[in-house]
This record gives sequence, C-alpha cells and structure tokens, in this order.
Amino acid sequence: MTSIAVFVLDTLRKDSFDQHFDWLPGARFDRTYAPSHYTVPVHASLFTGRYPSTVGVGAKHEQFDCKEPSLVEEISTAGYDTAGFTANGLLTENRSFDRGFDQYHTSWRVRLMDDDVFGWSRAVREIPPGPLRDVRAVWRCLRSDTATIPSLRLGWRQKFADHDGGRRVLKMARSGSFREADFLFVNLMEAHSPYRAPDEYEMPTTEPVDPNTILEGDVDLSNHRERYEVAVQWLSDLYKQIFEAISDDFDYVFTLSDHGELFGEHGARAHFHGVYPELVHVPLCVSGFNDDDVATDSTRSLLDVHRTIAELMDVQTESEGVDLRKKAPDRDCFTEYHGFRQMRRDILCEYGFAESTVDVYDQPLVGHVSDRKNYAYQRISNGERNSTETRAELEDRAEVIEAAIKHHVSTNQDLSKDALEQLRNLGYA
Repeated sequence: MTSIAVFVLDTLRKDSFDQHFDWLPGARFDRTYAPSHYTVPVHASLFTGRYPSTVGVGAKHEQFDCKEPSLVEEISTAGYDTAGFTANGLLTENRSFDRGFDQYHTSWRVRLMDDDVFGWSRAVREIPPGPLRDVRAVWRCLRSDTATIPSLRLGWRQKFADHDGGRRVLKMARSGSFREADFLFVNLMEAHSPYRAPDEYEMPTTEPVDPNTILEGDVDLSNHRERYEVAVQWLSDLYKQIFEAISDDFDYVFTLSDHGELFGEHGARAHFHGVYPELVHVPLCVSGFNDDDVATDSTRSLLDVHRTIAELMDVQTESEGVDLRKKAPDRDCFTEYHGFRQMRRDILCEYGFAESTVDVYDQPLVGHVSDRKNYAYQRISNGERNSTETRAELEDRAEVIEAAIKHHVSTNQDLSKDALEQLRNLGYA
C-alpha cells in the first residue's frame, strides 16, 4: 500500500522557503498558488479538492461540515490507517477538521483552548503599559474565577515559550508513533506569529505595530520580518530532523505552506485580507518525485495536491485539481478572499475603525493565474475594488464567489471567551 505524509508549514512564504529549505529533496513546483489567504479555506480545499467557495468553507463559515467528503474520510474508507496532528487552533475537532482521522493529535496551545483559563491577552490590552503591567495581570488572574494553575502555566508559555508543535511531532516521529499510519497530516506553526525561536537563535526585538496600520497604510515592519526569518530558520532546522525521522516510513512526503505573510508590502501586514501574491504564491515540494518525472514548470494549485494523493493511493474521488505527475493543461487557477472573519471585524471596531471603513475591506476579492505566467488580482485601493489587470476571468469569478458566500449562511460554532483569547494571541481574532 502507498504511504503518504503531508506537512503544512503554516504561514511560510515562498521566498523564505527558497532561502531556508535548500536541503529538502524532491520535486519543487515553483508556480503553486493557494486557493485562499488563510488557514481554514485552504485546508478545506486540500481535503476536498474544490475551491473554498464551492464547499462553502471560509471566513463567513469556518465549520468543515460541507457535504463533500474529506479525502481523509475516503482514504480511511479504502482501508488505510490515518493520523493527524495540528498546532493550529483553527483546525480543531470542534470545527470538524478531524473528519476521517483514526487519531488526531493537538499541541498544548490547542488543547488549552477548551480549558477554564484566564484571558491573558485581554488583560494585557486593558492594563496600561509600564513596569508593573505583568504583575497587575498576574494579580487579575489570581483574583479571577478561572483555574489558577493552568492559567499561570498558560500565561508563562504565552509570554516565553515558542510553538510546541514541531518539537512534539519530532518526539512522536522518533518514537515511532506515526509508523503504522499510511496517511499522515501535520500542520506546524513555528513560522506563525508571534515569531519565536529557542534561546540559541538570536531573535531581534520588534517594535509595536500601530493598530491603525492593520489595513492599508504606511508601516515599517522590517524588524518583524527579521524575527520571522529567524523563526523560519528554526522551523527549517526542526523540520529537517522530523523529515529524517519519518522519510523512510513514507513513500511520498508533501511539504507545502497554506499561505504566506505580509510585512508592509501593499501597506498591509500578516495575512488578514487580500489575495496579494506574497500571500497566495506558496511553496510545494514532493519528496519521492524527481524533477525529471513530473511537470514542475506548469502553473499549479494546491487543489492538485488533493488529486495527486487520491491517484497515488488509488482512491476514487472528485477533484478540481490535476495530478502533479501530469503536465497541467492551460487552465485557469483562482485565489479567493471572502471578506473578514467575524472576529476580525470585531477587533477592527475595537481599534476604532468606522464600520463603513471595515465594510470596504469586507468584500470578496479574487486572483487569477494561468500558464501565461502572470498573476492578476483584485485589491482594495482608494476605498474601491480594482484589478492589477483588466481581465474577464477576474470579474466572472468574483461574481461566482460573491453568490456562493451569500448562499452559505454561517453557522460557526460559538467559542468560549478563553478560546477566543487563544486565537487572539495567535493573531486570528
């Protein structure tokens, strides 16, 4: 039986991957585009082989409860053993991203989301800056009705600890925990904000970011980019050890990112909105393929990962992707932005943005790429939606996405205030 591992290195930019992952063997598909700009819709596409707007999973509906089967469910039904691990708080069981997995593991950050813990991020925002801010936050914690010991442990980890996902996966890989799995999925967050690495890595100090630059505006994030690159180097070093530990157990290892990150390009930051090329042009490498055996120069979508895995494992399923081993036809690939997540809208209003301003950025955008080798995309400029190029495909697809969003009424599961604080700490809320 064919065995496959898929590693999603969350928030890893294509240019940073090229710089830090030259050690990784396999075929590299350098013109690969993610179908959207952040974790939830991209993973919905990875697991279904369809665009996020097709299955109705994205910013306006983050539950992976679509009627379309997950590839993992179909792999499991075919008799394969499946295992998953996520360090990402958006890919949890309560959002049904564990569909089809025989075992689904999470990091401490994810596990603590459901605990009765103190909201450190909220407390820090409410307490004025100063030398006693941390002391006052601890005092609030001790006086709260939350679980004291877990809350203090969480506060220490949030302030000082780096992401634990990669280290735990390495330990599991070395102990043989994944050896029985025919299909393994892992999401690692070491490249994600707040950009941390162990003490032996020299991590620059960042300057605070003015919340008013959370949309478009002049912003210097050079020191944040420097921290990010150190975190990516840490991820590369860690992933190299993981790869060495599991590569003999799997016939193919897919290494990819779900989206990139902005550091002032286009006057924006992080991956809050838009389909900018720095967000959707992502790395993809398949170890087990050789460049001579596959068409690496074709324009690719992450939808193709779904199709390729299905073909390799002889699973019959529908997909909008194309097998990576085959030369892709001259086709249209799209990227989608569905507007703000509700929690993002809420925090923008907390920052003092007028609702009319938020509405400007809370509208669908689309990008288009084909074998013509260029990427055209819509963006918000001067308060209006416009395109880098006039292209009929953009307007047509934008109408399709807008209609799809209107038809998918959100039934997002309500999260506890503590779970919301965990997502805020990672920049998701």
